[in-house]
Amino acid sequence: MFASNGIAVIAATATSDSLLSRAAGSDILFRLSPSDQTQGQALASVLDFFNWTSMSSVSVNTYNESDIVTGLRSTALGSNVAFGVQLSLESNASDVTARLDESFTEVKGIGTGINLLDVGDATTSEVAYARIAARTERVTGVGWQWIASGAAAVALQQTTIANSARVDMQGTLALVPLYADLSSELWMNYTNILSSEHVFSSGLATCSVLPRSRMINLPFRGQVADSVLLIERAATLLSANASLLQGSASVRRNAMHYHLSNIDSPASAVTSSSGNLLYFTSERMAANPSLQIVSFDGNRWAAVGAWNSSGGFSIGDDFLWPGFSTEIPSELAPGYRPRFKIGFLYLNISSGNNSDADNVLGREYLSAFNVSIMHLAQNTSAKVYFEPYARGVGTDEECAQAAADLAQDVHVVIGGYRSNCTIAAAEVLGRPDVNISQISYGSTVETLSDTRLYPWFLRVVPPDSFQGTALAELTQRFGWNKVALLYTEDNIYAEGLRTSFQRASNGTLLNSTQITVIRGMPADIGIVPNANEIIDEALTEIVARETQVVLLVVYSGLAQRIVVRGSRAGGPRPPDGWIWVGTDSSTAFEPTRGSDEVRDAVTGMVGTRPKGGQGFVYLRLLSEWLQLSRTYNPGSVFGISATPRPYVPELFDAFAAVELALSDLVKNKRISQLSSIRSVRNKVFDQLLSYNSVENGFFGAIGSTIFFDDRRNGPAEYDIVNFQGGQWRKVGDWIRGRTDGDKLKLELLTVLPSGGIGMEMASPPTFEVLYVSLVQDADGELSEQLALVRSIALQYLANNQRTYTVRLDLTILSPNGTTADCGSMVSEAIRKQANRTDRFGYVAILGLIQSACSISVSNRLKADGIDIPIISFGSTSSDLSNKTSHPNFFRTCPGDNNQASVARDLVARYNWTKIGIIGTSDPYGLGLANSVYEAVLSLGNVVPSKPILFDPNSDLSDVLEKVRQLRAGNTAVNYISAFTDDTRTVLRAAELNNMLSEGWTWLGGDGLTALQFNSSNQVAVQSLVGSSLIIGNGAVFEFLSTRYTLQAVKKNLVARNNVVFPSGRSVS
Repeated sequence: MFASNGIAVIAATATSDSLLSRAAGSDILFRLSPSDQTQGQALASVLDFFNWTSMSSVSVNTYNESDIVTGLRSTALGSNVAFGVQLSLESNASDVTARLDESFTEVKGIGTGINLLDVGDATTSEVAYARIAARTERVTGVGWQWIASGAAAVALQQTTIANSARVDMQGTLALVPLYADLSSELWMNYTNILSSEHVFSSGLATCSVLPRSRMINLPFRGQVADSVLLIERAATLLSANASLLQGSASVRRNAMHYHLSNIDSPASAVTSSSGNLLYFTSERMAANPSLQIVSFDGNRWAAVGAWNSSGGFSIGDDFLWPGFSTEIPSELAPGYRPRFKIGFLYLNISSGNNSDADNVLGREYLSAFNVSIMHLAQNTSAKVYFEPYARGVGTDEECAQAAADLAQDVHVVIGGYRSNCTIAAAEVLGRPDVNISQISYGSTVETLSDTRLYPWFLRVVPPDSFQGTALAELTQRFGWNKVALLYTEDNIYAEGLRTSFQRASNGTLLNSTQITVIRGMPADIGIVPNANEIIDEALTEIVARETQVVLLVVYSGLAQRIVVRGSRAGGPRPPDGWIWVGTDSSTAFEPTRGSDEVRDAVTGMVGTRPKGGQGFVYLRLLSEWLQLSRTYNPGSVFGISATPRPYVPELFDAFAAVELALSDLVKNKRISQLSSIRSVRNKVFDQLLSYNSVENGFFGAIGSTIFFDDRRNGPAEYDIVNFQGGQWRKVGDWIRGRTDGDKLKLELLTVLPSGGIGMEMASPPTFEVLYVSLVQDADGELSEQLALVRSIALQYLANNQRTYTVRLDLTILSPNGTTADCGSMVSEAIRKQANRTDRFGYVAILGLIQSACSISVSNRLKADGIDIPIISFGSTSSDLSNKTSHPNFFRTCPGDNNQASVARDLVARYNWTKIGIIGTSDPYGLGLANSVYEAVLSLGNVVPSKPILFDPNSDLSDVLEKVRQLRAGNTAVNYISAFTDDTRTVLRAAELNNMLSEGWTWLGGDGLTALQFNSSNQVAVQSLVGSSLIIGNGAVFEFLSTRYTLQAVKKNLVARNNVVFPSGRSVS
């Protein structure tokens, strides 16, 4: 193309910097189209305008380079653009097709929504478009923005490109030279110029162009026309010199080159087909290069903006985006989230005096971490995705090594639990050459508050200085003026907490507490042969100092051993018995795992614990945990109390802090998956530090706002717990006062060991409630299901004493006989309770799942003059809405008049003009039937039949006769108003009367929709339409329903997600 024979060459469409710089004779090459590097500079402006900071590029060119990317990176705007996939290969490579497939698969995998297709020739472009269109895993459509190079843009309009590829590439953007002004005289006459005699007859120049009809919608059309204009201009000047015309070919070539070279300023410029002045720079390139921004719309490129090298940039807001969308694509393709690597340190001790207990604790923390990972993965609204890197650690050396290993890959680390381990890891992660944010969920030692020593460390828990204050205030509140302190030697946690308790006890506020004994216990006491003698010696010294109260600053296993040793007969013991006070470490054991001896000994122990979980965040995570296998994700959440071990909520919050920080950064486009690991580490740390107050924090699993104070500690809050009834009970809170001083609040009765000092506080009020269960449950299945639901609800109330500050004592009444007998039985039960001297009487009646039973009870109690609230969750009869007749009746389910409204709206929606009604004669069936009749009648243009009624639990033969009456009324649409069992009988009778076939429609309320069909009769009942109660929603429901499902499976009950029982007939 570029022979070194002195001929001036005008390149109208060539853009490659690499290709043209290598061309022989390039010194006589004149270029009209902006170069690829210029396209890259324009692309930087486009990316900046749409705030796109990351992309992928697929480049196939002669010299295995992408000049567009080079140009992009040469600009200030484009220098920080991050690249995901970046393929560059030669267009004549033998494996171009395979490499293109691989690159598109990588683009799909990494999910970059913005992608450059930089292909230098039409043939390869055709292959690229074909491979994109052939993919089963799409990389086109909504959210997949492709940007084509000039050559690739030209190829997309070629007739050889398949229509499917054109459809897939709708909305593609491209940067092409300015289009010709189709209305200009120069453009309209450029074909005439080509036939000019002085251009061709003298052999001065040759030119081959497309017909004008093919040029109209083609990129580079203006540059082709401009090349002709320039040849005409130079030839005209040459033809004016007769001597030159008579000269040799080389003379005429040099003259043509001379005249073209002199078009080098605005003064000598020609007017281009686009209306701009056209002249060349010293590098023989068109001056002031300009580009059109175009979008592929239909079968053409539509101009949507413009760019020029002098800084001009403009773009419209009304053009086609991929997939015919009107939304600007994001940097991430639909459904994709940036993936970040998260490290996690958990206990996994190979040996030691408490290794088994620690490993159980470590496995539970690992389970909680896994639950958080899965919750994030399943949360479709989340902005990020985490790749977990969990490391089990025991010794300090293992912690440091694990931190060093994680430092190679991860963006942030959660952990550890023990302070010694956390410090060892922090010394690695905080090094200047590493700098990784580390968030602990359980390390409380005061030393970690030193931001100079541990500059990249944060924690969601408070330091032990606050726990020492809380314990000191607790001893003062109980009036204990003498306290002994036993702590674990050579343990930074115990040493620090001992010091903080001493400091708080000796302060001006708490100067009445005397610490009589301070004694260290060997760290390895669990394996030394004289452990019991060491414990007895310490207890003997405490008794000698006339001290009864002992603060245990030891691990939980040693705490249990000391307490059991102190309770044995004949051992050291104060006259009034021991009072044990524990720190969060001493109270961390799971009581149900201990022997009866341990449970008896620790009864009455009081102490601190980290904040327990509460609120919707906590309950949602627990409900998801309960749905996992306890084999692979073990934890005490699967125990009777469904309560995880201490610091699990804090672990949830540490994870949430990392998720929130990374999500905020991604949302604000400060980082992406393509950002460097160093950049992400720095920015996530700064983002975490921004959560520095209650106003800037986030709601956590502990039920309050999580934030980091000026020393990067979490909120100072503790639960005050007491071992009673075989388990730890929360009896109060200690909260650091931010404006009005610290607050110790004891809410519940604290049980102390026999002979100890009791608290004069009100215990949680207990209210007695009469629960009326189901009447006439044929197989007992529903009654058993309801009993399970009741048990789970009571357990939930007992375990959430901060939210629910009362206790319920339920008496279960199972009525015999019929629903009509409910009233007399309930009245008798209330009278018997009122006569007992050890009881206060029932405050409410709960249950009453059947309307007839509720009506019977309400009528009887009203007649007896007994004013007591009646609360039903299943009685839906409209009669019960009459407050004159039933002044004390309440319900949590809607009345049947609402189901009648549903029936009315269905009839109106489908323009039915007749409807039949059949139902039972009991209060539910009769009330609903009458309500439906009145509601439909109110439409005015519909004729409902008078309800056809039958007795509840009627034989099939009796119901058959009623259904025949319904058929005789010629109503193709019929409403069933009956309990589930009676509804089933009606449908069976309808089937025998061929009334379930095409043309028949059956409507019903919750009695119909509660039916369950087996595979043999599902086909026959496809024409049923009904209403049912809304399925529960929210964290509380998810938690309770998950507990129900797990226990229902154990009991071989029907386990369903929905445990609402409409009208009391069956489980929905």
